[in-house]
This record gives sequence, structure tokens and C-alpha cells, in this order.
Amino acid sequence: PILRKFFFEIELSKNFKTFLSYYYLLKNFFFKKKKTIGKWKRGIFFEQNLSKNFFIEFYETNWIDSGIQICFQSHQMMVMLLGRKNLTFLHLDFNFNLKPTKTLTTKERKKSRFSNSFHLLREILRFTKIIIDIHLQFKLGNLDFYQLSDGVHYIFTHIGHLTGIYRYKYKIMKQIHLCKSIKRVLYEKFNKKIQKKGPGFGFWAPVWRIWIFFLRGAVPVLERWLSNLLSRHFFGRLNQKKSLEKSKQRTEAYFDIGLKNTFLKEINESGINLRKNFSFKKIFNYFNRAWNCWKSSIFWDNSELPEKIKNLILKYLKLKSNWWIRTTYQQREKIIKGAKLEKNLIKKNLGRMTRLWFKNEKKRQYDYLQKGPFISKNEGHLIYEIFLKWLEIKNFPKIPFPSFSFKTDLKLLILSVENLKESYQHQFFSKKNKKNQKLDNIFENPLLTLSKIKEKLLVQRIFSEIGIQFLDNFSQLIPIFKIQIDENLTDNFLDHFLWFEGKKSFLFPDWVKPIDSEILPFHIHQICSKINEVSNSDNWDKLKNIFFFQTKMVDSFENIDLGFLDKILKMVLNPFLGNFIT
Repeated sequence: PILRKFFFEIELSKNFKTFLSYYYLLKNFFFKKKKTIGKWKRGIFFEQNLSKNFFIEFYETNWIDSGIQICFQSHQMMVMLLGRKNLTFLHLDFNFNLKPTKTLTTKERKKSRFSNSFHLLREILRFTKIIIDIHLQFKLGNLDFYQLSDGVHYIFTHIGHLTGIYRYKYKIMKQIHLCKSIKRVLYEKFNKKIQKKGPGFGFWAPVWRIWIFFLRGAVPVLERWLSNLLSRHFFGRLNQKKSLEKSKQRTEAYFDIGLKNTFLKEINESGINLRKNFSFKKIFNYFNRAWNCWKSSIFWDNSELPEKIKNLILKYLKLKSNWWIRTTYQQREKIIKGAKLEKNLIKKNLGRMTRLWFKNEKKRQYDYLQKGPFISKNEGHLIYEIFLKWLEIKNFPKIPFPSFSFKTDLKLLILSVENLKESYQHQFFSKKNKKNQKLDNIFENPLLTLSKIKEKLLVQRIFSEIGIQFLDNFSQLIPIFKIQIDENLTDNFLDHFLWFEGKKSFLFPDWVKPIDSEILPFHIHQICSKINEVSNSDNWDKLKNIFFFQTKMVDSFENIDLGFLDKILKMVLNPFLGNFIT
């Protein structure tokens, strides 16, 4: 209100900063006026509320004395808070500067961090202390009245330099900006002759008013902040403490802790005399080793352990493995149903499913070695005779060894390379690698490639290791086998060659097609017409019923005996090809 009439006297002065100050003050005036229209609220009389309290007493004193008391009590409270946090390496001086007494370590720096409420209050108290100090200097006679008023004006207009209050509440920059603008307007009106960097003229009332309103608004915020801060430091986070059991990260850890506790309890209850060599820690180490062996399908050597401890470990290993398998399948069901899961959980589940697949494959091979072969001698002899009769009926000649001199062999090589390209398609879009270069070399010199394939079919009987990786399309897991490119090319060529020769010699019935999961409609029509011919013919008049059987081959390839398969294949193929396959 003191400077309101000056806001409208905007002059296009030589100093552009002064013009901006006029503009900023005018804009702020209209903004506040628009904001306060029709918004009158009843004031809260703080003193009247306090006077009703039995424990509060009132007495009159000088405002400087009360200011000194406020600063002194606040300093004591802040020092007490530093002691509560055991920050002996931090020192709070009487000007409310918080400084370390030594070079702090990283741990000490983290420990010495305070919230914005603490630092904002410290800076406000520093601001108060500076004003009280200048008045005390005036009381002592070190300053005259003009110096006092000029100093107070300087403090109110240079809060950003004297304190770091804007670091902890950046909105205070608005008040700092307003004070700077008022100072420029006043200097433009009343202080033109005096040098800009010289003494002012001590008209501090307008800027004092801005900081009074700021503090009046900051008090309720600080009350709330500081009450929360003090209650947290002195009473802890009792009300806001969250139960750790509900968090996703700790579900498996809590199962392990529960299992460990029950395991420990059972060891104590079983009355096992633990010698020095078998402490609780060592038993838990054995249990962890057994768990790792189970996961990786490795034999666990437990010859050192006594029988009772071994049985206990195996019992709890079974419990944990059942829980592990159950949770894996539960997560897989959620993935199939399309439930929202985190990416790392899906990856983890894929790894677990791969482990379970390997365990199942190892168990299948072990069962075959222990219980196999699953085809008896009589069954094998019967299959052999039926297949031999089938070949005699068909007049089927043996599939010869590929000559590698016909054009068909070259075409089959091109087909097999294209098939390989499809499987390595994702690598063709990346940088050039060895696989790409090898596939390119095949087209440059196909005859050399065919001679290498011939050599491998004749000689090679030891093969490199096969890698496996599962592709997860969220409905099923597709196994992708990693085979060395030379061997993969040989297998592809042989596959195409056998299908070509078998089809040419009519080894397979008409409805057998490569990679077809169901019969084509044309072949169904052919089968139906053949059935009609048979049923309508005169030769079958005596038979009243004709039966058709459908059989499903379950794991026939996995359970077949390699020796028996070798004999069957050699009835159809060249012996070198049979040996290569088996």
C-alpha cells in the first residue's frame, strides 16, 4: 500500500532493469488483486486460543530480548537434535552455520543429511539473528539511526546473498525478486544523485512487509514439517512401519528363513549329538550344496554325513523342491492366461522351466538305461516281419548313397541352405558373422560343399555338443537346438535327400507328408474312395463288418532301441547312411 501509486508511474528510463522492476511489481499487484476478490476468511486469533490454556502465561518484554530468547532456544533445540543423531562431527555455531569439524567419509556424509524443514528453519533463524544483531549494535551505540535504517533495508533486499534460504524452498525467489524490484523503483524515485554502490536511504517498510507476509504463510508449513521431524526422531516410525512380508522381493527369502528355522528346530528335537565337525553352520552348508546339486541335476556326494543328518537334509530338500516346482508351474499358468507379470519374473520362470526340462530328459535317459529297452524280442521280431512284408509288397529298392553328380543333388543343397537361412534369419540382420560367411561360401563353391557332405556321411561318427534354448511365446515353450553349422547343413541335406528318394520310390503312403500335422482334404477323399471300392466289391460279400483302427504313437522315437532302429533303417537305406543316422 505504501508504494502502490508508484507502480502506475512506469517510465521508459535508460536502465532496462528498472523498467522490468516496474512491470513485475504492477503485474504482481493485479494478480494478487484478482486472487483476493470475494475470498475473505475469518482470522484465527492465536493469542485468545493460547490464553484459554492453563499452562500458558503472558508477560510483556522488549522484542529484541524475545528475539534473543527465540534464537537461543532454537539453537539449543537444534544442537539437541544433532546429539540425538550422534553427529559429533558437525558443529552448529551461533550464526546458525552448520559446518563439519573434519573431512567426512561417505558414510558420515550420508548420516549427516537433514530434511528441508531443518535447513529452512535454520536459514530463517539466521535471517532473524542478523536483524537482531544490527539492532543490538545500535543499542550499544556502535551505529547511528541512519546506518541502522540503511542496514535493515540492505538485509531485507539482500536475503539471497546473506542466507541460503532459497536452496531449501525455491519459491522464496519470488520474495527476493520483489524486494530487488522495490529497491530499484525506490532508487529511481528518491536516490538518483547518490552512487549506485554507495549507501542507501533506509526506507525499509515496503520490503519488511513482504518478509512479514512470507513468514506468516511459512509458519503453518514449518509447524507441520517440524512436528513430523521431531516425532520421527524421538518416537521412531512406529505408525508408518510397513510389514516386509508383503513385498514381492522377499517372498522366496521368507520361505527359506521359515524352512531354515523348522530345519534347525527338528535337529534340536531329534537329539543328534553334533560333533565339532558338524556344527549347525556346516549342516546348512551341506543343505545348500545339496540344493544346488538338485537344481543342476548333479549327483550329491553325502558319504561324509551321518545317516540321521543325511535323511533330514533329504526330507527338507524334497519339501523345498516341491515348493520350487509348484511355484514355477503356478507362474507359468499365469503367463499362459495373460496375467500382468514383471519382465524379470518371466525370465526367471523361463530359466526354471529349462532346468525342469533338463531334469525330465535326464530322468528319461536314466529310466531307459535301468528299465529299457521297452520293446521286447517278440514285439521287435513282429515289427521286423511286418515291415519286411510291406517292403516286399511295395517292391521297394534300397535308397542308395547320394552320388553328388546329378542336378537334383545341387537343387537339394540349395533347398537345405534356404532352410538353414530361415533358421539363422535373426542373425542375417545383424553384423556379418562366421555363419553368414559360411553360408555365402556354399553358393560360391557348391561342389566343394557337396564333397564335404559326402565325406561326413561316410566317415563322421563323433559329433559336437548340441545346445538348447527355449523360445517363450507366452502360450508354449519352443525348444531351439543349437547345432554347429557344418553338421546342421549335412543333416538338412540328408533330410531333403531321404524325403525325395522315399517319395520317388513310394516308401510312404499317400497321406504321409513332411511337417504336416493333419491329412490334406485331397488325400482324405482318396482314402474314402478306396474304402468305398473295397466295401462294394464282390470279394468282401461274406464279411459283414469292416473295422478301421486309429493308433497314437506315444514317445516312440524317444523309447526306441538304437540297435533295432539300425536294423530297420538298413532294410531301407544304404548301410553308410544307416550308420550315420544311428
